[in-house]
Amino acid sequence: MHGRQKQRVLLQKPVKINGNMDAICFDLNEEGMYIQTEAKFAASSVVNVDFEIDGRAIKVKASVRHLDEGFGFGVKFINLPPQDKIAIKEALHLSGQLSQDLPTVLIVDGNDQSRAIYNYTFQQEGFRVVETRNGNDAFKILQQTRPDFVVIDNKIEGINAFKILQFMQTRDDLKEIPAIMLTTRFVANEADKTLSLGVKEYLVKSSTSPKVLIDKVRSILGA
Repeated sequence: MHGRQKQRVLLQKPVKINGNMDAICFDLNEEGMYIQTEAKFAASSVVNVDFEIDGRAIKVKASVRHLDEGFGFGVKFINLPPQDKIAIKEALHLSGQLSQDLPTVLIVDGNDQSRAIYNYTFQQEGFRVVETRNGNDAFKILQQTRPDFVVIDNKIEGINAFKILQFMQTRDDLKEIPAIMLTTRFVANEADKTLSLGVKEYLVKSSTSPKVLIDKVRSILGA
């Protein structure tokens, strides 16, 4: 319970495990973080974690906890130096102040370039962004977090977009989250299926600029 009272900020930050393995952190507090990676680690094993917080390099040992095989794990920092703990606390406090009123959008798109453009544009327009390139990770992110909006491409690897949307409809905490589906070409039957799953818009990528997409999201959110 004590750990849950620590301030937490949903974010995505590059992390290096054991000096040579790249991963992503998307949940951080003063005592630990959740790391997204497909690599397998034994429960209670100790890893070295390197990351930056506001330009400060932090290197710390951490104990592996909360294993979600194929997706990631939580870690608890071991003997984090007081100055590093202060740096994290101050950064989280500032980030929380700056982003407490910002809506969070989950972007699921297998095209790295498209995803990067959407990520940048949404952040420039005042959104927090969580992103992934496949359905398996999207499924598990939705089990870990609750975004305000979902933008999902219809052609993603792993669990397909329709199963992601069906899953959201089965969860009371997720079914009210609005979603937009992106597609490379309009298919009437697919559009009907998509809208039947609660999707607000079915949009063709080539005719939907990032600005148009953001305007649609703002309109749906009433922002």
